[in-house]
Amino acid sequence: MSKKNKIFWIVSWPKSGNTLLRAIIASLFFTEDGKFEDFSIFTNTINQFERIERLNFIKKENPEDYENISKIEILSKYWLDMQSKGLKITGDFCFLKTHSALLSMFNNQFTNKQNTMGFFYIVRDPRDVAISYAKHLNVDIDTSIKRMINTDTCFEYPGRKDFNNKIKPLGIQSSWAIHLKSWQMFEVPNLILKYEDIVYEKEIVLKKIINFFKNHFNIKFSNVSNKIENIVNTTSFEKMRNLENKIGFKESVQNKSFFQVGKKLQWKEKLQLSQIKLIEKHFKKEMNNLDYL
Repeated sequence: MSKKNKIFWIVSWPKSGNTLLRAIIASLFFTEDGKFEDFSIFTNTINQFERIERLNFIKKENPEDYENISKIEILSKYWLDMQSKGLKITGDFCFLKTHSALLSMFNNQFTNKQNTMGFFYIVRDPRDVAISYAKHLNVDIDTSIKRMINTDTCFEYPGRKDFNNKIKPLGIQSSWAIHLKSWQMFEVPNLILKYEDIVYEKEIVLKKIINFFKNHFNIKFSNVSNKIENIVNTTSFEKMRNLENKIGFKESVQNKSFFQVGKKLQWKEKLQLSQIKLIEKHFKKEMNNLDYL
């Protein structure tokens, strides 16, 4: 498969391990020895697709649309153009992070096979997501769960606001289940990776990732054994949290720590029985398929 001028997506529902996987991928691709020593390793190489600055070409081509870009019927017209005009690919391909569901809105696709080389989708036990997502948004857990269930859930593009903060484009998350299914149906090379495996079985996941790029795209890595060892050692949750405490992390929100707990099965102590049952009721099929139930 040709990878020329295409995107490799790093996809997840928020607070599911996207940042950790970006650190691992960036250390694998963009360091000589696999040592993760600074957040800029991935913030400069695997940034978020949904950024206001990526819409500047619309301002030049259609100022009226730009002024109304907060409306999804307007923004969705430009999703594919954002992956060409709003994106500069300096090599054969680029990595991009997204929290968007892969949906069609107003007959406009979020992305397509022509623009996409492949993707990794990181999935996490939704009972733990509910806890971490609530902390991230600074809301209570009931509100977090409602957002996970709601098919109309959106997120605001990060970046510099424009027109006196009137320009607030939104990404479409939809529900936790639809988000997952929308990407599972995309027939391009992909891996579905569980957050719990990335944290607790990192070496196995790394070898799976290395084999994936070799088998699908004939991408080979040098110094593999040493790289794997260094990536495992330098991308632990504790080391990334200590690094944030030391130098800060620009993707944190509301002056709160981005890296907080990072453990599985938090829900057993943090969630009420009614909250557990609600999540399991709405996502029973997906949780069974993923062995969370």
